[in-house]
Amino acid sequence: MAIKDRSEYVQPSTMTIDLVTQNKTRRPLPTFQPKSQQNLQRRSRGRGPKPCAEIPVSANRFSKRTLRQYLSTIAVPLPLSKGACHLEILPQDIIDQISQYIPYENLIYLSWVSKALNKMVNPRLAPHETKLSFVLRAERDFYRHYSSTPSSLGCFICYKVLPASVFAIDQPLQAEVRSSALGGTTTTTVVNLRRFCIGCGIQSGLHKPGDELITRIDSRFWICDCLYTHGERTLVCRGCGVMCYLMPRRTKPVSLLKPTVGYWN
Repeated sequence: MAIKDRSEYVQPSTMTIDLVTQNKTRRPLPTFQPKSQQNLQRRSRGRGPKPCAEIPVSANRFSKRTLRQYLSTIAVPLPLSKGACHLEILPQDIIDQISQYIPYENLIYLSWVSKALNKMVNPRLAPHETKLSFVLRAERDFYRHYSSTPSSLGCFICYKVLPASVFAIDQPLQAEVRSSALGGTTTTTVVNLRRFCIGCGIQSGLHKPGDELITRIDSRFWICDCLYTHGERTLVCRGCGVMCYLMPRRTKPVSLLKPTVGYWN
């Protein structure tokens, strides 16, 4: 059958899309229904539903991941509760910048407030003078540190007061620090070291594999190739298979006891 008129062709339809109207509007914050209203609705199952007043949710009821999508879109202030801490809402880089001006002791107490702040607040970002003074004062004034026998000591690398069993007697007192200039020349400077624990010495390279460590309570340890400390009773490391580096201790010869008078010839 031949087509007589051109109007019988199916012409493609043209449609314009408005990008502004296509974007969906953000939903507002969900509402919270108190448990008292929920219990009333459960008890009155056979009766008609009673209207309940919906209370807007406070922002501290949500996690940081949930609030992050609303912070970039909502222009109105969030319904924050009064008298509470809202430091968890701030980004991590801002919290790190604030921590550089707060004393070391205050940052430790701030990290104990909640689990979220414990993950976000790093007390080691505090000024160096506050960390040094707090460790010295904790060694001298805190009862749980000076009452132990032997007394606890402070590590000036991790800035913690630890038992005397994790400090070596023969730790290095000096270290060489190499610095490279723009021209390619390297300069070495000798730095005096303060007291540090065995764990910080291994991480910073001051204790090397094969070293013998004698702690302040007269216990011996040795470091294997995988940088683990083992006691003198451990002969082989299970991780790297290295034999124990420690030599057996020399024991004093036992003096012979004199026989009694009746059996003496």
